[in-house]
Amino acid sequence: MPTKRTWRERLGVEFPSAYQASELLTGELNYPVLGYDGYGDGIGKDLSAFIGDLMRSDWMTHREALLGFWISGRWSSELPNTKPWLFYRGGAGHAALGVVDARGPSADR
Repeated sequence: MPTKRTWRERLGVEFPSAYQASELLTGELNYPVLGYDGYGDGIGKDLSAFIGDLMRSDWMTHREALLGFWISGRWSSELPNTKPWLFYRGGAGHAALGVVDARGPSADR
């Protein structure tokens, strides 16, 4: 039986989940008690350990929208699939923080 992750990999999505968008933009993992659907495993705290094909694909697919949001300085509550406990703000004039920059997640990590 396919898992949520394999289903998502096959079909693709219109926009990354709230956790994935947060992780791509901030470089931080935030694990809730239930319902996590980001790139991490629910335990590890170093997001760079989870850079893989899915994260690279999501970054390449949604790069323009994510960077446009980040540069605008808007709040995360304006993104699709938002979660109120994942609250952050883009930084006007700055590239995305964490593991993502203008080139995307590094392929050599």
